[in-house]
Amino acid sequence: MHLTKIRLTICGVLLCTLLLASCGNSRSGAEWFDFTWAGLAGSDTLSFDGEASLVAGNQQQAEGIVQYEGQLQNHKLLTMTTQYSDHSAVGQVGMASATDAAQQSHMEWRMGKWSLLSKPSDEQESHPVQRINPLSQLEEIHQAKDKKISLESMAARGTKVLRIELGATEAKAALQRELESEMNQVLVNWEGQQQKIHLKESSAQKTKRKEQAYAIWNEGKQKMEERLNTVKVKTTYHLTINSRSGLPQSITSETHVSGTTGNAETMITNCRFHSYDK
Repeated sequence: MHLTKIRLTICGVLLCTLLLASCGNSRSGAEWFDFTWAGLAGSDTLSFDGEASLVAGNQQQAEGIVQYEGQLQNHKLLTMTTQYSDHSAVGQVGMASATDAAQQSHMEWRMGKWSLLSKPSDEQESHPVQRINPLSQLEEIHQAKDKKISLESMAARGTKVLRIELGATEAKAALQRELESEMNQVLVNWEGQQQKIHLKESSAQKTKRKEQAYAIWNEGKQKMEERLNTVKVKTTYHLTINSRSGLPQSITSETHVSGTTGNAETMITNCRFHSYDK
């Protein structure tokens, strides 16, 4: 009788284990994303590193590569360091030409987005930190109403891999927000530079110079908006999750922009997360 109770207890434990395992395996892609989103929301500190590249047309080699790393502190303060390993050309996706000097940007989570607290020095051009920030990418996925999330069949043991594709309208809107943010930062940087320059000029000359600069900026913004109206944007993410902790291990993205004349560009990011602390 005693042995029978032991057998029943063991069977009960095994059954509970199998039920728990099956519950985990029955999660949909969207449920796994919600699971990792909840785990990420509970992390006060983390770090990451990765690379971003721009590929034009059917070329096999990237025109420019940005290496980056980031540290999150107190859940809402983010420091990112970026450095180009090569020079890239300005194109549809909008990655700016750059020097090989490293840049450090400080951001804060406020009002539902990551806002820049600092800007590059006057001698440097801005790197597209908002578009390569993996926390911004995850927030973009979370906020997107039109998206398809599916589980990939080939995943390493102990992980889940999600394929996430934004709807065409969502993808274009996201790219437009990012490019507008970068355009606004260009203007902010220029205005900051002007405060440090002391030219011997009359008030009328100073006003005219500002008007000319704003006219050039407005023209550039208008051309960007006109180009965005004619292109198609497709954005796909692959998110690898630790199936036990629910925390993201890596995220890759491909944003493909194609124009009506057949020209196309693809921005690719590949990021790895580590050093979580709650």
